[in-house]
Amino acid sequence: MLLDIVVTIRIVLLPSVVFYTSNESFADLNTAFKYLPLAIIHTVLITPILEELIFRRILFGVSSKKFNILLGSIFSSLIFSTVHMPTTSSSFLLLFMHAINYSYCYYRTNRLLVPIILHSIWNLFIIIGFILQNFNKI
Repeated sequence: MLLDIVVTIRIVLLPSVVFYTSNESFADLNTAFKYLPLAIIHTVLITPILEELIFRRILFGVSSKKFNILLGSIFSSLIFSTVHMPTTSSSFLLLFMHAINYSYCYYRTNRLLVPIILHSIWNLFIIIGFILQNFNKI
């Protein structure tokens, strides 16, 4: 878990790997910042819970029982990464590695709360990165 947090912090410091650098993705940054509290609640609380229920509890749970832990982890992580529609191979790989880590943590602890917390921390860092990258533009 600590490694995941350290890698997350390092990646947030390298915004070109994760974030879009053009303003085209947020035509109106003022609107984006206006709804930031709602985005934080959704992205840091609701999304990790729902995604971990779907990708870890259901997909990983079913596929790891049908095949094995490794294949179940790879399968659910590939689906997780694809659903997030990454725009580059590096962002796909990053998502895939996080999903593998979430699956491993879920498998080792048998508690869904662990990957939910890691996922929430990752999403929080994404929002912090967005704020740091765009704060001076508004």
